[in-house]
Amino acid sequence: MALLRYQLFTTYLVVFLAIWKALLAQEETILSQIPLSIMSVDTTKLCIQYLPLLALLSLAVYAIVSIGMSMLTFRDCPEAAKELEEQVKEAKIALKKKGIVGF
Repeated sequence: MALLRYQLFTTYLVVFLAIWKALLAQEETILSQIPLSIMSVDTTKLCIQYLPLLALLSLAVYAIVSIGMSMLTFRDCPEAAKELEEQVKEAKIALKKKGIVGF
């Protein structure tokens, strides 16, 4: 049985929050094991504390880029436009015959 979309989202959210809470609980241990040449202690501390905000910002950027790429690669469909125009003409004729609309 497949999970519904909200169940899947809730599962991911719970897992993410559990990992974040574990990182917060073990923050001092993590900070003591990171070499100073890679990242400073203050930077690491801020990254751990603001991890949910960083994740949310990352998702927002992904969504914006995804929508932008979809808009850039959107193709025109001249055949569909012609077909739609024909259907509109047929609908106008049918409505005129019934006396509903006078175009």
